[in-house]
Amino acid sequence: MRQFLERVNIQGFNAGQYIDKHRSNTTALPNIAISFSGGGYRALLNGAGAMSAFDSRTSNSTSAGHLGGLLQASTYVSALSGGGWMLGSIYANNFTTVESILNQGGDSAIWQFQNNLFKGPPDTGIKLVSIAQYYENLISTVKSKADATAGDFNTSITDVYGRGLSFQLINASDGAPGMSISIHLDNTN
Repeated sequence: MRQFLERVNIQGFNAGQYIDKHRSNTTALPNIAISFSGGGYRALLNGAGAMSAFDSRTSNSTSAGHLGGLLQASTYVSALSGGGWMLGSIYANNFTTVESILNQGGDSAIWQFQNNLFKGPPDTGIKLVSIAQYYENLISTVKSKADATAGDFNTSITDVYGRGLSFQLINASDGAPGMSISIHLDNTN
C-alpha cells in the first residue's frame, strides 16, 4: 500500500509519513476495496482488463499515471457473477496474472472462449476428452451433487452450465469438480 500511495503522489498527502505514524494502529490505515461487476462474459473480460491494470505484476502497470499496485494494496476484492468467474478463475489458477493468460494465447489451458460450451474442450491437438466424455462428465457431476449424502441439493440446468464453464475457467482436464471456494458474507454495517 505504501509503495502504491507514494507512487501515485497525492497532492498534500505524505503517504509514507502517514503509514509510518499509524503502523502500530492498523485501524487508522486506509481500507481499499475493489469489486468487479457481473454480466457474464462481458463482465469477465472487462474485469480482466481492470485487474490487469491494477496488478503490479503486469508489464508497465507501475509506470507514471498507471494504477499497477492497487490490487496488491487492496484490503478487499470482491466480484459478482461474470466478474466472479474472472476473479475465481484467477484464484483457482494459483493467482495467475491476466497478462500471463493472454501471453499463452491459444496454448493457455483457460479462457479459451472461442470453444463452445456445447462442444467442450477443443478438438484440435491433443484432445483431453471427447464430446461424449464431456457430456458424461457434466451430467455425472451434477447427478453426484443431487445424490450427495450431505443433504438435499436441488439441481438445474444452471449446474450443467456451471460445469461447462469450469472447463474454460479452471486449469484441470476434468473442469476440477472437487474444487470449491468458500464465500464469506458479512452483513454487519
